[in-house]
Amino acid sequence: MELVELKKSLEKYEWFHDIAIDNFKRIVVYAKYINVNVLTSVPDTFQGTHVLVHFASSKDLVREKFVEKIQTYKVQEPEELNPEDIPSILKGFADQCGTETVKEIFMEVHDGDDAVTHFSSVFPVCFRAVSKLYDTYGFDVLAEELGIN
Repeated sequence: MELVELKKSLEKYEWFHDIAIDNFKRIVVYAKYINVNVLTSVPDTFQGTHVLVHFASSKDLVREKFVEKIQTYKVQEPEELNPEDIPSILKGFADQCGTETVKEIFMEVHDGDDAVTHFSSVFPVCFRAVSKLYDTYGFDVLAEELGIN
């Protein structure tokens, strides 16, 4: 595809910045600004290929500049349970799954077969740990720690 011809025809305009081919094999005309004159000056197709108009500022955009990388970490199931470790265990799972999710998993453990939610299938390690805590310390201790009244 010979873009030189199209580029030469558009270079005379002050709004013109550059021309390129995107990942989908479409022609992209980059403009410093866009108005009705720009849109009418750029052809809809060129040699049978669709032509798009984008702002010049979008030409060098890199996804990583705008996407925050989230660091994930896994909380391990506790091997030994000590009453003084309950807050840190629950905090670790709350950091990983979210506080409300840990509360929902706690209620799933408490409700058993009558559970309304099913977060346990999404967070099985958390479910097993909360089940272990529930079996060892019961409803009241965990409900108080989780702030469930």
